Amino acid sequence: MMEWFKHKTNAHDDPVVSDAWDEFGDAGYLIWFVLLELYGQNFKIKEPERKLHVSKTFMRRKFRKSWTKVEQVLRFYSTMGKLSLEVDTKMVTVGIPKFDVILSNWTRREVSKPTEAPTEAPTAKSKNKNKKKIKSKITPYIPPGGIDLKSNGDSWINIESWNDFIEHRKNIKKPLTEKSVKIALNFLRKNQQTQKEIIENTIMNRWTGLFSVNRPGPDKSNDQITQGSKMAYERYQKFKEQL
Repeated sequence: MMEWFKHKTNAHDDPVVSDAWDEFGDAGYLIWFVLLELYGQNFKIKEPERKLHVSKTFMRRKFRKSWTKVEQVLRFYSTMGKLSLEVDTKMVTVGIPKFDVILSNWTRREVSKPTEAPTEAPTAKSKNKNKKKIKSKITPYIPPGGIDLKSNGDSWINIESWNDFIEHRKNIKKPLTEKSVKIALNFLRKNQQTQKEIIENTIMNRWTGLFSVNRPGPDKSNDQITQGSKMAYERYQKFKEQL
């Protein structure tokens, strides 16, 4: 994951971006730059195939646009050579070939060498820092995606809903751990018929955990959760009607 990438103050003057803006209105500008942010969040510098692989539902929610509009804009940028695009019934795969150009120096450093030449003359303080023991990097846990679970025996899993749950936990800064994945899967395994509604309810209420349909969420009474679930469902229905 990249914390930041280079972004010129006149990036909106790019001829292709300007044409997209003229063609699709603000959606042409918004989708491109939000896509760059999503691409950077999922960017793995050491992987040869650096592509973003997400569901159509996630893209609709992220861009706040209908899938028809999102696809039109993405195909426009693909035609203009800004990105590569693969679309199937549920998933979208995007590659941005020239993304390396806007990498931060720190991200780029990981490709070529472990350290960079200092930009300032070494000081006594910096020398002392160099003497400190270098801590080994801890590889962050990557939860299994829906396709991985399905291929490993969990044929009951709803791939799209599970992937949305993983992204939801990232968005609220509470990424899934190995232990929380086991707990979540055990719970969904017992509630296979309502797993989609359970995950949607958690996302709409910005909860971290999963709860049975019409059962209390965190710190809520039965009356509160019944009303809360009803409101969440109504918000979700309105969201779908706008797509």
